[in-house]
Amino acid sequence: MNKKKGNDDRKRQSKITWEAKKKEIKYLYFERRLSQAKMAKYFNISQAWMSKIMIRLGIKSRGNGRSGDENGRYKDGKSSRPYRLVITKDKCKACGVTEDLGIHHKNGDHYDNRLENLEVLCNSCHMSKTKRLWWKAKKEGTPSPKGNGPVGWALRPSKKATKRDVSIKEHEAGQKSLFDVE
Repeated sequence: MNKKKGNDDRKRQSKITWEAKKKEIKYLYFERRLSQAKMAKYFNISQAWMSKIMIRLGIKSRGNGRSGDENGRYKDGKSSRPYRLVITKDKCKACGVTEDLGIHHKNGDHYDNRLENLEVLCNSCHMSKTKRLWWKAKKEGTPSPKGNGPVGWALRPSKKATKRDVSIKEHEAGQKSLFDVE
């Protein structure tokens, strides 16, 4: 009970403090066009905290500037995800749930948007099916299902090798003993 009261007090005090700077924040954000990250640096706080402050003050985000031609989901004014127009997300084909629905590409090819290759699944069933397909491919020694997202999808950066990984690779190549101390 006391913890909640303390949190409420801090939240109230924070709002009073930042309410006095609301005009300045709006000026920096909308007129000077500073990013939330630059404003956070200006106020000597984290970007996450700057975002929370703006939400509490009712200042709407400008977005990330990716509208129109800059938006990765659109190419030449057309959606790169046309399957969304082909299929209706009403309920999960596997379990019948009607919330948190997504579209699954049966063959794993995100560019194959034929109706027979698409199925509506809830997030839980979609993850389950994707994992099952991945493990099946791994056990059979076949390539795992494709993960080729539409234009604009960011690829995950590859995992950097750790010092231990490098040591094992060098050992397997006969270059170094695992027990060599660096």
